[in-house]
Amino acid sequence: MMKRLFLVLLMASLFLAACGGEGAPPTAVPSPGAVETAVPEPTAVPPTEAPPTAAPPTEIPPTEPPPAPETAVEPTAVPVSETAETGGPATTSGATACDHPYLPIRPGATWTYAQGPDTIVWDVLDVRGDEAEATAVVQITAGEIVLDYEWECSAGTGIAAFDFGNLSSSPLGIEMNVERVNAEGQFILPADQLQPGVTWENQIENIFRFTQGLSGEQMEVTGNISVSRLNTVLNANPVTFDDATVDGIQIEQSDTMQIVMDILGSSTTQTVDMTLTYTLGRGIGIIRQDNAIDFSGDVAPMILVSYSIPSK
Repeated sequence: MMKRLFLVLLMASLFLAACGGEGAPPTAVPSPGAVETAVPEPTAVPPTEAPPTAAPPTEIPPTEPPPAPETAVEPTAVPVSETAETGGPATTSGATACDHPYLPIRPGATWTYAQGPDTIVWDVLDVRGDEAEATAVVQITAGEIVLDYEWECSAGTGIAAFDFGNLSSSPLGIEMNVERVNAEGQFILPADQLQPGVTWENQIENIFRFTQGLSGEQMEVTGNISVSRLNTVLNANPVTFDDATVDGIQIEQSDTMQIVMDILGSSTTQTVDMTLTYTLGRGIGIIRQDNAIDFSGDVAPMILVSYSIPSK
């Protein structure tokens, strides 16, 4: 039981760590998840023929040339990115501070990832604000686990995701509420600051309340999760996804995480060192996340399978 609880808390902490910003609008990249709208071929309208008029033999035939046949107009292809379904309530239209070139958080945007045998889906449910300051509500679904949390976006400082709200799993009878105590630093800096060798730090502390129904009884665990992190831009190499090559950024996060759990009157503390490496594509978002955790070695990478980002 304690092992399962710790793994759930660790998973929640990974998502807390995971998730930024000003910059030019991201380069439009065709979305593999969108369906191109077929434009019907134009139908040629046959010219109306006038009934022949019997002319006297001496009548001079008309010199006016017959009307030119209609020229068929080629259909105009509709860009795939314009057909993406929005999926969620688009509270704010147009660009906001959350629409980062390397992480375009727009209302209705969705990313689907594979991590080993598991599927993880990120959905942007809501975005509010303007190009200077904005917030976004993002939901992450991983099997039976659903996480909801809020990102804070600023054109001057980037994107942070400190307000992790709720984790739930109806099949497992799990509910978890997380409240921010302290948070400093960003997940991702503005695009013009993401140069190889640049570093910045995060300090995050959250308290949580975890409940699970067991044999008709309710178990409650309280505690806190604190993270000390060093972020480093490793490189700015181009990346390829779905045969499209775009500008890329690779960011390494080195975390020391401490999880303190109070259960049934006793307290236990677990310290975890882990390294997360994110590969992001301009106009796409996170393409790959590699994980190395000290107590379990390497964890299967999270790899982008498909995405859909509505046009502005």
